[in-house]
Amino acid sequence: MIRDKRKSLDKATLYSYQAVRVKKIQDKNLSRHGFEGPSAARALINPDKRKFDYDDKILSIGFEHGFEVGDVFEWERTNSYWLITLQDLDEIAYFRAEIRRADYEINWLDEDGNEWRSFAAVRGPVETKINFIQKH
Repeated sequence: MIRDKRKSLDKATLYSYQAVRVKKIQDKNLSRHGFEGPSAARALINPDKRKFDYDDKILSIGFEHGFEVGDVFEWERTNSYWLITLQDLDEIAYFRAEIRRADYEINWLDEDGNEWRSFAAVRGPVETKINFIQKH
């Protein structure tokens, strides 16, 4: 069953309309001097949740490409950056995880004066509901 699921993923990355090319640009271990990574790989990006604050999707890619939670990758067709946020540990045939669009780049200096940078998905406070019955 695991082998068949992996074969299905491989076929889908070639023929599905949700098949994309992705390129890992930053490991979860932050980069000091820039973003570099391996060449592009084929993957599936499926819609998950579209919210006002976030754009969440699901990434499916082979384990051999070395993607992990915390990595950032570029979706080549859209020139957008995505942060891997939560791995689906029940899937053992391939790497499957929730991803969130990372619209911001954060730069900072550490105590030794070294410059670091990372991509981030930042959200401000949002009021989701107003309780109309409150005790004072």
